[in-house]
Amino acid sequence: MKSKVSLVSCKSYDDVLKKVRQSVDLLGGMESFVEKGERVLIKPNLLRPATPDSAIVTHPSIVAACVILVKEAGGHPVIFDSPGGPLNQRMLNRAYEKAGLIEVARETGAKLLYNTKSSIVPFPSGKLIKAFEVMDEAVRADAVITLPKLKTHTLTYLTGATKILFGIVPGLSKAAYHAKLTDVDNFSTMLLDLLQLVQPRLSIMDAVVGMDGNGPSGGNPKKIGAIISGEDHIAVDVVASSLVGFNPLEVQTIKAAVKMGKTSGKLGDIEIIGDNLNDLSISDFTPPAKAARPWFMPNSIEKIMKWQLTPYPRSNSDCVACGVCKTNCPVNAITIKGRAFMNLSKCIRCYCCHETCPHKAIDIRKPVLLKIIENFR
Repeated sequence: MKSKVSLVSCKSYDDVLKKVRQSVDLLGGMESFVEKGERVLIKPNLLRPATPDSAIVTHPSIVAACVILVKEAGGHPVIFDSPGGPLNQRMLNRAYEKAGLIEVARETGAKLLYNTKSSIVPFPSGKLIKAFEVMDEAVRADAVITLPKLKTHTLTYLTGATKILFGIVPGLSKAAYHAKLTDVDNFSTMLLDLLQLVQPRLSIMDAVVGMDGNGPSGGNPKKIGAIISGEDHIAVDVVASSLVGFNPLEVQTIKAAVKMGKTSGKLGDIEIIGDNLNDLSISDFTPPAKAARPWFMPNSIEKIMKWQLTPYPRSNSDCVACGVCKTNCPVNAITIKGRAFMNLSKCIRCYCCHETCPHKAIDIRKPVLLKIIENFR
């Protein structure tokens, strides 16, 4: 049986409640995903404290719409996420405030959660990870609904309904996973294990305005004009990548899911209900910088040349030496001397520094050899 993904045109955040309702109704309505009396964790993308117009975080109108639908279905909605970096109530409150979620809670009656405690949860059936450190609020919930933002990602190519669950890992513990899983295939497999552990009931993707270029925080806001929903989160990402003109198999989490037999990664194996994908597709969505493997290079030499073929982070003139990048670096490859300096011999190219920088002061640069190879393609 094909997975069903709903696709609904939504040109403005002014019309979100109607469009989110339509999107979920196409899948059977919120009553199909939430039972009366359940504590429902609504998890937006709060990568770091950022305003809605930055396109870094899930727009508050999407969160509010989900809260309303959950309450109508008889559930008790609570809102929570674990942004990157040091995690405490003050930082959480700042993230909630900048993202407009304090106002959402005030208007809808949903509860914002500030519990920063976490636990180790055994997961013996995981392909790669047999136990996860996750936020207690994710464990306490009867159901989880994720609200990803359609954005590029310099490590996984696209972030969406699969990668959003990395947000239930405690702030600085995220760096530990990056340090242990330096290979992007292993990192993506970990994300799929986490998806299987949590098993969110539904994903409602904010693709009204996404982010292209070097996302998930250093790219550019990009109008897309859609809401994408589904209970098969990998299928949601396949549709999302196709919507913006990407080959789904270039997305590392989808590629890993294909290897694990969880999906074919083919758009034709998904039933899209609602609006026509071709009518909403855009062709000028800029991809992130990515590593390359030249066709003439044997594997043994490629290992030696790996970092000559992989984009690297570098601070720019906007750097204010705040130290956020240093705090979030999983391998201590950054020093602050007037500005941030990356030790590229230690850097594992996880791009945590780029992702968490509050000033867009860390660029992703292409090595000279990579530029030469790309010119000959």
